[in-house]
Amino acid sequence: MTESQIANKRDISRLAIQKIISSSAADYLSKAMYDELNKLFLMENIDSRAINVSFRRKNVNTYGSGVAGLSLEWKDEPGEVQDEEGNIWAFSKFKLTLELNSSYGILEEEFKDRAWCIELVNELVDDLGPFVQRFRVMTHNNEQRIQRDMQRSRDAQDALIVKIISTHDGGALRRGLRAGGNARGVRKEVFAGVEPGYHVVSIYTGSHRNPTIRKYSLNIIESSRFAHLRRIT
Repeated sequence: MTESQIANKRDISRLAIQKIISSSAADYLSKAMYDELNKLFLMENIDSRAINVSFRRKNVNTYGSGVAGLSLEWKDEPGEVQDEEGNIWAFSKFKLTLELNSSYGILEEEFKDRAWCIELVNELVDDLGPFVQRFRVMTHNNEQRIQRDMQRSRDAQDALIVKIISTHDGGALRRGLRAGGNARGVRKEVFAGVEPGYHVVSIYTGSHRNPTIRKYSLNIIESSRFAHLRRIT
């Protein structure tokens, strides 16, 4: 696999888990660890979950029986690229980190068992090599990109409206408006940057413990000199 190939992060994560549980190092997985990996394999959001694996001495459940561990996690890079068909691509790396558990004053038998476990984990790391790299991933197809960009535009418009009616003349635009009452005419220039149309926004007031939500509608008609601001709730 190379970074120029199309990668589905969920498929890569599942292939990595298959490689782990089918490896010789899997002999050093506890039943609980094995069951956890199988459960993770079936999760729909596996690509947003870290794969944490602990290897322990076989048939030993005492404290300090852990030998080694590995973790696989997707790390998305900032930025995106749009292709000629309108699809959005980004780069993401399936990052591998490793750890060794400490042990002191152990007997020869345990030392050899730990050493063998580490050797098997090392072989597994080599087998995971094709998955542990930088991939090119499609984050949005053209239709999804259009929907995302439309939602971003709506969110930006709503944020601008909230800012204007909350701060213009110290909040005078909404002062005195009552829920279900008459609309207030406001010069359209006050809402410069807001597209014509009917908008509904929410403003949160009060404390964090007792927030109050007030909804306002703003109607901007292109042919009119005034926008109409109304409090809904």
